[in-house]
Formats: sequence, C-alpha cells, structure tokens
Amino acid sequence: MRYTLVVSTAVMTMAVGSVASPIENFTGFYSFGDSLSDDGKLIDAALNPLSDEGRFSNGPVWAELLAQQFNNAGLSTENYALGGATAQGGDATTAGLSNFQGQRNAFNLNQIGVPIPFDLPLDPGRVLQLGDPGSNPLASVWFGANDLLGQNALPNREELARNAADAVTDGVFEVFQSTGGLFDDFLIANLPDIGQTPLFQLDAFAAVRAGTAAQVTDATIAFNEQLGLNIDGLRARGLNVFELDTFSLFNQALADPLGPLGEFDFLDVTTPCTASFGIVDGPSCLDSPLIDEDGVNSFLFADSIHPTAGTHEIIASQASAALAPVPLPAGMPLMFAGLGALVVLRKKRAA
Repeated sequence: MRYTLVVSTAVMTMAVGSVASPIENFTGFYSFGDSLSDDGKLIDAALNPLSDEGRFSNGPVWAELLAQQFNNAGLSTENYALGGATAQGGDATTAGLSNFQGQRNAFNLNQIGVPIPFDLPLDPGRVLQLGDPGSNPLASVWFGANDLLGQNALPNREELARNAADAVTDGVFEVFQSTGGLFDDFLIANLPDIGQTPLFQLDAFAAVRAGTAAQVTDATIAFNEQLGLNIDGLRARGLNVFELDTFSLFNQALADPLGPLGEFDFLDVTTPCTASFGIVDGPSCLDSPLIDEDGVNSFLFADSIHPTAGTHEIIASQASAALAPVPLPAGMPLMFAGLGALVVLRKKRAA
C-alpha cells in the first residue's frame, strides 16, 4: 500500500541536511505501549475495515516504521505494545500485554529464552521473541492515553494522571534494572492533547465519551508535566532518555494543517475518517467515491482518537531524525529553528 502523505523529503533535507539512521547508534529496537504503537496484533475481523491488518490505523504505525530501519540492517526488534494497554494496573489478557507490567513480564520471559505465543482474538501466528538486542539497544515507551480516558470524569483525575506518569517511568527503570543496565536508552513520548481529539470536540461522540474536553486537557497536561519531572529523575539515575513531544506536534497540526513549511499537507484535522476502529461494520471516509486509500492520509485522525498512517509517518520521521542527530551545515540553524515548533525531541545524557 502506498501513502501519499509523508514528511516532505525535500523540506527535511533542506532544513536539516542528511539525517543519519538511528541504527548507527543502536543495536536493536523494542517497543512498549498501547494502540499508538501496536503493530497489528488483533485479527482483522475484530476491527473496522479501515484498519490495516489489525492496526488501530490505516497503515503502519510510527514504531513499525522505526523498527523497519533496524530490520533492514539485520538487527533485532520486537513490539510488545497492545491496543487498550494502560500504564497502570494488573494484567488480565490471555497474551499478558494489557498494561506496562504485563508487557515487561513478557519481555522478561523473552530475556530467559521463553517465547510468548498469542491466542485469539490476537494474531494466532505471532510469537514474541527478544532475539539479540546487541550491546546498545533502544526501547520506546508510549503509554497514558487509556489511563486518562478511563479516569478523566473522576474528581481526582489530575492526581490519577500523575500516577499514570509515575507508572511509565517506574516501568522504564524496571526495564533498566531487569537487564542489568543493558537497556539504558529510552525514547519516551508524552501525550497529545486528548481533549482536542474528535472524541471530545465533536457532538457526534457526546454519548460515548466520559467527562469534558477541558477535563481531559487538564489531565493530559498534568500527565505530561509529571512525566517531564520523572524523566529528569531517570537521567539523574543514569539513564539516557529521548523525549518525543507529541503534545506540541498535534497542536501544531491543528493550528496549521499544512505545516510551517508545507510538510503536513492535511486537508482535515477535525473530522475522523471513521467513528471508531471498535465498530466492526462502521462506515468510513472510504465509502466516498472521492476518497481512496491514499486520500485517508489527508486526515489527521483515522478515528475519533487514533492517527492516520500519514500522521504516523510524520512522527516516525521526527523520531528518526532526533535519535540520530548530525551537525548542521553553516547557516542552517535558523532554518532548523522553524521546525523546532513541530515536535520537540531531545536527548540529554546523564552526567
């Protein structure tokens, strides 16, 4: 499947020069998270037809696109993310991936050579295996949205959001410890403003949402603030952390659908292509004769809360560039500053 909405190669090259691949700095890539990182573990029949092979998107998600760079170089990757997973809580699914603890359990079993098979409704042919992470593996962690969606109507929702952020960074440190410090490089994403998603902005979803847009925005901000503080704590304990600021990225796309340099090219940033991936027989924008599979990527949102494959392409391009920074040619820093508002990804090594 070909996607027309990608980050403009010409724009990115002009702004930052050639960008090295993250495989030049890392020896493997492992993803933890929810539907925003899930590489398609549900069978097709369990999701809306817009889903591409069990993904909560119409094509590969950002973590897959990043992993492909490692796979192309013959390096090991694995994806433990599962749609619906939370940062907090005990695990209850058959495959054991419904929260960060469950995904770490699977990861720990993989470390001692135990493969993790799936049962229906998960991909029946899939087996999780660690492979050889090499001497300097990278792990990505993106949780929190499902924690907030289940708590944003509660009076103490902001405290609960901060607790979810604590669960993310506590889990990261446990991965570091369980591997004896082998995994000390992490890419951690904050949350986009969930209050600005179609789920909380459009009247069509009033009956299925809990709480208000303002409440979930406050919870998102509380989560992100706590996550940032905790990341500083991880660095103080010797971990190397890259930050992916999706809050800024999505706000930029909402404010300027074309992007400051024309690199977004969204035609619709408010209406989703379909109502929900969970509605198996639901309609989608593909029902229109004016929109084909490539045209879906002119939407920012695939459903009321999940990004399209085109949006995932943008996230993956920014992550790849930040994980493998190169010196800028003379005169380029001012041009690069214009891209800084798109998405902030930074790495600070602990002293």
